[in-house]
Amino acid sequence: MQQIISIDEATLVRNCVANNAAAQKELYNRYANAMYNICLRYAHNSFDAKDMMQEGFIKVFRHIQQFEAKGSLSGWVRRVIITACLNYLKKYNTPINNPCIKIDDDSTTIVLSNHNNFESFLTNKEIMQCFMELPLEYRTILSLYAIDDYSHKEIATLLNIEEATSRTKVYRARILLKKILITHQIFELKNTE
Repeated sequence: MQQIISIDEATLVRNCVANNAAAQKELYNRYANAMYNICLRYAHNSFDAKDMMQEGFIKVFRHIQQFEAKGSLSGWVRRVIITACLNYLKKYNTPINNPCIKIDDDSTTIVLSNHNNFESFLTNKEIMQCFMELPLEYRTILSLYAIDDYSHKEIATLLNIEEATSRTKVYRARILLKKILITHQIFELKNTE
């Protein structure tokens, strides 16, 4: 089997369309870590994330000829993977649109707890652990909106909800995430009254 070493995107896509196994392996190796991290945000656990990623890359290779090079290959792969994650959640009847979860907002603001340098005491792993404590429906919508840069209109279409519902759930997810950070003593509450 020939080895592909850092070829340009156009050649890589052409070779993947031709079902070249080395090109497919190169594409997978380029994006696997980043896509797995995306899948983790949408999954209940690492096993589901691996399944989501596998299903996503199957779709990437099955539909690679549809990549039109209007944007980056990584952006296209990312969109396919995110769609695969959402389809996985729907396929296994995972509640991503549960209207029963309620979050009470109060008249408080969140401030950093006596730390001069936020980054020096909060690692990416700690941020991800707090994020993973969000209920899946909030984690999904917040991921789509705040991390993956989908608009409320796109989220509404993907999840078959109203745009206003998307806005509300993003707002509630942010409140809940702040409360989780408070619980972990990453933030402290300051009364605004």
